[in-house]
Amino acid sequence: NPYSYFLKYGLRLQEREVLEMSPAIRGTIFHWALQKLFDKLRAENRALKDISAEEFDAYMNEIMDQARQESAFQIMESSNRMRFISDKMARTAAHMGWNIHQQRQTSPFKTVGTEITYGQLGEESQHKGLSFDIAVPGQKEAYQVKVRGKVDRIDELDAGGKKFRTVIDYKSSDTKLDFGKVYAGIMLQLLTYLAFLQQESRLAEPSQKFEAVGAYYM
Repeated sequence: NPYSYFLKYGLRLQEREVLEMSPAIRGTIFHWALQKLFDKLRAENRALKDISAEEFDAYMNEIMDQARQESAFQIMESSNRMRFISDKMARTAAHMGWNIHQQRQTSPFKTVGTEITYGQLGEESQHKGLSFDIAVPGQKEAYQVKVRGKVDRIDELDAGGKKFRTVIDYKSSDTKLDFGKVYAGIMLQLLTYLAFLQQESRLAEPSQKFEAVGAYYM
């Protein structure tokens, strides 16, 4: 269709963007809220497991009120419908945070980092990125693949004079590790985070070394 071709490649017309609470925006808000929770607790030198339900609610209400004022999250206050969706998201974020609180009652792990970037991610580069040499048939030199990313949370256990760390990746929907997809190379996120954690241990000073023991979805 010549007319369709002209519209697409000549005028470069695109469908009008619709302001909508996409899964990507929801996930960003959940991540932001949980990061702020841990940042506030660290700043006050408090542990999540030690705060009361009333204190937890106060923290989360303050954080979600702050989120509504963020320019990146203006969609939360753009209409009555979005405000309704935002209220549901606030309850979901609080539920996720409270689940972590409950887990901490019986777990000796503590959070030592949130939203940790590795490799060059925009203007951020907190830690060295991953690098892999990939041999290609017919090529004398291997291709080098550089991997960058951001880890949601790292927890640590100090026991018996040794340190053990795990990676936690937040998901707003039910997600399970599918080993078939891992084998096919299309579900490598957790394993990549684990490889980053192992690299961090190798690069650490002797007194700061730890063992990477797991990676989990939450």
